[in-house]
Amino acid sequence: MRTKNIQKTALFSPSSIQQTAGQVNTSADGDEFWELLQSSLIQFEEGDIIKGTVVAIDSEGVLVDIGFKSEGIVPLSQFKKLPNGELEVKIGDVIEVSVYKKETENGLVLLSKQLADRVRGWSTLTEAYKKQENITGTPVSATRAGLIVDLGDNITGFIPISQLGLNPGEKIDSLLQKPVKVKILDLDIQKGRVILSRRAVIEEERIQKRQSAFATIHEGDIVKGKVKAITPYGAFIDLGGLDGLLHI
Repeated sequence: MRTKNIQKTALFSPSSIQQTAGQVNTSADGDEFWELLQSSLIQFEEGDIIKGTVVAIDSEGVLVDIGFKSEGIVPLSQFKKLPNGELEVKIGDVIEVSVYKKETENGLVLLSKQLADRVRGWSTLTEAYKKQENITGTPVSATRAGLIVDLGDNITGFIPISQLGLNPGEKIDSLLQKPVKVKILDLDIQKGRVILSRRAVIEEERIQKRQSAFATIHEGDIVKGKVKAITPYGAFIDLGGLDGLLHI
């Protein structure tokens, strides 16, 4: 999908019409004036991602000035409500939207914030997948096979149970509604599929801690650690990335 950054102006305000008229020779006929005026309008196609300014909010939706001959409208249901009950958007805000339909029965352009969010979200995920960067998501529900994770922008991912990296005794439900760092193992935009791994992130952090510990701990140093387990032949001590054995 194409993305267009649009500088907002009031289309048919007296100042804008006067400015356009000033570009036309005073002897030119009306057809030339309207032809120039039409050419000054923003051109876009259905599916384009554009920016516009919120000019009104009512029970039917959010009206957005997108630089076209008519305003666009976004359904009210596509905006979240804040804890105080107000919408997350207000008049004057510049928002990114997708052109869903160029003209509705009432002459407005039908816009979608959700589609624009998804396009932006998939772009961010794709970039993270290519660079193997960690991302943050919030597990929202558990299944027998793993966790469903909210990644924002109306996109969800899935962590298979084998990729959760649970500690002994840790239950899958303990991860719900808490932000977790994950790595993308597989991404398919066409199928809307994002496979994630929490275990990969935990293993990366463990390696980093171990490397850091090796760089700071030397033979003969006196260090503090936490007892992890006691066996007949000694105690295992967590030294912050390294496991040590204290013989009994």
